[in-house]
Amino acid sequence: MWGGVAGVVLALGVAQALRSILFGAGPFDPVVFLLTPLGLFTVAVLASDTAARGATAVDPIETMRVG
Repeated sequence: MWGGVAGVVLALGVAQALRSILFGAGPFDPVVFLLTPLGLFTVAVLASDTAARGATAVDPIETMRVG
C-alpha cells in the first residue's frame, strides 16, 4: 500500500515533465491515476494466485525428498 501511495506522489511530481509526451490524457487526469495502480494491483494478485495454485499442486514430501 505504501508503495502505491509513494508511486502516486512521485507520478504527480513527474507528470509536469512528461506533459509533452502525454497524448489524450492530461498530466493530472484522475482516471489515469486511479486505473493505473488498480490495473497493476490486479496483475500482481493474478500472478500471485497463479503461482500459489501451482505450488499447492505439489506434494510437500516429494519436494523435500533428497535424491
